[in-house]
Amino acid sequence: MPLFTVVIPAYNSEKYIEESVHSARRQTIGDIEIIIVCDPCGDSTETIAEELAKQDPRITVIRNTERLGVAESRNIGMTEAGGEYIAFLDADDVWLEDKLSRQYELLTQTGSDICYSSYSFVDASGREVGNPFVIKGSIDYKGLLYGNVIGTSACVVSKEIAGKHRMDGSYYNEDYVFWLSLLKAGHTACGVTDVLVNYRLSPGSRSRDKLLLTKHRWDTYRKFLSMNIFASTWYTAIGSLRAAKKYRGAR
Repeated sequence: MPLFTVVIPAYNSEKYIEESVHSARRQTIGDIEIIIVCDPCGDSTETIAEELAKQDPRITVIRNTERLGVAESRNIGMTEAGGEYIAFLDADDVWLEDKLSRQYELLTQTGSDICYSSYSFVDASGREVGNPFVIKGSIDYKGLLYGNVIGTSACVVSKEIAGKHRMDGSYYNEDYVFWLSLLKAGHTACGVTDVLVNYRLSPGSRSRDKLLLTKHRWDTYRKFLSMNIFASTWYTAIGSLRAAKKYRGAR
């Protein structure tokens, strides 16, 4: 059993997937497996993934027979994971070399179920833009209601608890819904306040559409959490303001 399973959903990611996978391969903690879950692509993503698997026996490639989307691809990876912890990594993001070791150290110290970190924003060419998003050392369910501070590529989750929850692709912000589910169930989260991830803002990135994100933030509170109109409006407004501050200068 490896210590970490790295789950990478991939779709039309030929420009970045090799760099992303290499950032996982070069972690100072080598006790990992890497599961790349590929939706059918219109580019060479799957071919690149297969070539990487030939270079490193720690890499497994799963090919979906139809396009399932990022949430279900992550679910497949979580189901197949053999590690004690699951680390999520999007196919266009990049980890710093000591990401997993820093998070494992904090997880061991605190006994937490989830660990996330601060992250920087980079553009399509890898150039840092804007200011890093610096998180606090912990978050609970009530705190997370005010906005998502857990970056997917910055997060590690205990396999034991991840096996009891799944990402729901019917929600646009499936990662935020997932974190809310975990914390609402009473699981604990700690954070490494140093930047450990470069989060890529691609031209077609979903995080660029402010109005769409606001709508889906509302859906999270109103539909998923069944909040009343007043509470949903309050949390949507606060979350939108915090998101605008987070991405300031990075667009």
